[in-house]
Amino acid sequence: MSAQPGAALSLREVPGPRAFDSNWRRFWDLLWLSSVAEFKLVYAGSILGYAWTLARPLAMFGVIYLVFSEVLGVGATVANYPAMLLINLLFFQFFSDASGQAIRSMVASEGVLRKMEFPRAVIPLSVVLTALFTFVLNFVAIMAILFGTGLEPLLTWLLIPLLLVVIVVFTVAMAFLLSTLFVQFRDVAQIWSVVALALFYASPIMYPVESVPDEFRWLLVINPLAPFFETLRMWAVDPSAPSVTEAAGTAWGWIGPGAIFLAVCVGAALLFRSQARTLAERL
Repeated sequence: MSAQPGAALSLREVPGPRAFDSNWRRFWDLLWLSSVAEFKLVYAGSILGYAWTLARPLAMFGVIYLVFSEVLGVGATVANYPAMLLINLLFFQFFSDASGQAIRSMVASEGVLRKMEFPRAVIPLSVVLTALFTFVLNFVAIMAILFGTGLEPLLTWLLIPLLLVVIVVFTVAMAFLLSTLFVQFRDVAQIWSVVALALFYASPIMYPVESVPDEFRWLLVINPLAPFFETLRMWAVDPSAPSVTEAAGTAWGWIGPGAIFLAVCVGAALLFRSQARTLAERL
């Protein structure tokens, strides 16, 4: 219907692209299709395909086990040290790969961001979900290997999915944070490579937490990944391992990392939500 002469025209704000979609079914379908396509693309044209992703944690395990167990003698004092090391490496590789690949995800999708309107969260989330597909395949294969070497199942294995949820949530938060910051600050990629390496060495992944000298126990209070790997060891391979509170020597072993974890998750969500509509313009 045409406007009558002299009638006032009202202007309304046209909302730009959002971080998320109110239609969660549509959002999930788009995320799933993007992740599956990306997962297939990773192995396209590769002769060994998926075998490469399994070979990397096994190769890292071999090198680290040789150094820490055979040279430094750490493994001799830790129950099920090979299993602890292999499982820890698998979880950290998921976190490191997903967060590292998510950094450039927005910039890599510049053409799509400029031409299409869709929930922007699909891009970093699809990176995390693709890495999760690989993690699940690797986890099944590695658990089969550990069973073959005589690892006995524990009732606490039923709780490990809870830890997976925790690491996925933290990884998603880092993916949101890093991918958003990288759009404006390209130094983020280099900075994160150093931070991720520091987290690897500062977390009880290659060594038991009880071997940390007293003067460095403060690292367990500020490292959001420390309680995760301490609990993972206790639930996955060694029920007698020190708890988080025992390892840190204080309740701050939970409180400190928990506060940092929550701050990162909330801050990343708020930042991504506030910047989602203008990402394309700032690329």
